[in-house]
Amino acid sequence: MKPQGLEKARRRLRVASNALDQLKAAASDAEFEDAWFIFLTSWKGIYTTLEQGAKSSAQSRQWFGGKKAERKRTDY
Repeated sequence: MKPQGLEKARRRLRVASNALDQLKAAASDAEFEDAWFIFLTSWKGIYTTLEQGAKSSAQSRQWFGGKKAERKRTDY
């Protein structure tokens, strides 16, 4: 895994975590909608960033392939 990819994913995780806090504290529908958009965008960005970073080595590709399969099996 490329170190830059991991760092970028950590930043997106931090943004998603902050958005989750904003969701909990939202005082209006508009605040909730804005925080929800930021959360979803960041959360998807984590997955995409890890997917791209995993392309750098066979071991990373294998790890991400397992996570991708796990994600497909999981019902939310």
